Amino acid sequence: MQKIKYCPKCQKQYGINQEKCECGYEFVKLESHEDETVQSSNTKVIVDNVPLWIWTFLGFITESVCGWIFYAKFRESYPERSKAARKGAISFYIFLGVVILVTVLYLVLDAKGKIV
Repeated sequence: MQKIKYCPKCQKQYGINQEKCECGYEFVKLESHEDETVQSSNTKVIVDNVPLWIWTFLGFITESVCGWIFYAKFRESYPERSKAARKGAISFYIFLGVVILVTVLYLVLDAKGKIV
């Protein structure tokens, strides 16, 4: 199947490589990208002007509940914001684990009389 294009003035058919019509209309030359592999997705990406550290902080400070909600809500439209909120939620769990570990370690050492 041969690719064709139509002149918008006289409606005549021409091959895809034709640069000028008989009526004088010059076709716009489009660059061909047939050799390139293009990955398309249905994800709509919007430019985000809010600094990512704010979303990380919100994910952390809200005890990770809102962090996971932000992650789920913004995953399609704001992928970077979504990752930052998830990072904040995971950071909260790590922080909470360290606090619990230190507290338990302190209580165990205090019970054995190792802490003065």
